[in-house]
Amino acid sequence: MKDPDLLLRIELSTHTAYISGKEIEGVGGMPTDNKQKVVALLSGGLDSPVAAYLMMKRGCTVILAHFQNQNQMTKSVQDKIEKLSSQLSKYQIKTKLYIIPFDSIQKEIIANVHSTHRMLVYRKLMLKISSEIAEKENAKFLVVGDSLSQVASQTIENLEATYHNSEKLIFSPLIGMDKKDITAISRKIGTFDISSLPYGDCCSYFVPKHPELKANSEELDDALKEMDIEKLIKEAVEKAVINEF
Repeated sequence: MKDPDLLLRIELSTHTAYISGKEIEGVGGMPTDNKQKVVALLSGGLDSPVAAYLMMKRGCTVILAHFQNQNQMTKSVQDKIEKLSSQLSKYQIKTKLYIIPFDSIQKEIIANVHSTHRMLVYRKLMLKISSEIAEKENAKFLVVGDSLSQVASQTIENLEATYHNSEKLIFSPLIGMDKKDITAISRKIGTFDISSLPYGDCCSYFVPKHPELKANSEELDDALKEMDIEKLIKEAVEKAVINEF
């Protein structure tokens, strides 16, 4: 029959039959695979929830890791992160969220690192702590919300310096997108309004007036040598609060 007035679709399962007369586009992508675990770094911003969603769409089981700015710690701040996690949990069966206190690490970075490099050292430590969580969860990759040259810490030189010697390989699903692309996806998946709520995350806390745009890995490694990295990482992972959605 050509050009019918109504096209019915029938799907048979073991105990039921489903009849539909309208197609609704779904998320698409790949089925979730528990063997494809990744740890996605989740800030309170627009980009990182979209990055996490895109990996969920490709079949990864995504564990979320949020670094909590102790200087901005309020009930509304934690609510925002939990709301983002809850919204993202709609795209996979179960979602685990690590909330990692960053107070002692903030103080160490401020005491030992020049203001122009604090953001980059912070990001490098964030990757190291997330790698420990990935090891604990048997996850293979880290996921970040970096978009090339979108902000000072995401110039190609700074990304190279930050990613250098990462204990886990890194996925950057937004790397070639602009803000318009990312915003469109965030609206589609329901995270835009939540991400737009006010929140002072650890990244914004470390932004200097004149940030370094072309750091190298040696500079960041030298800065890390001034701190007891192993102790800081161990304490951060041990003090992490874990929520499930």
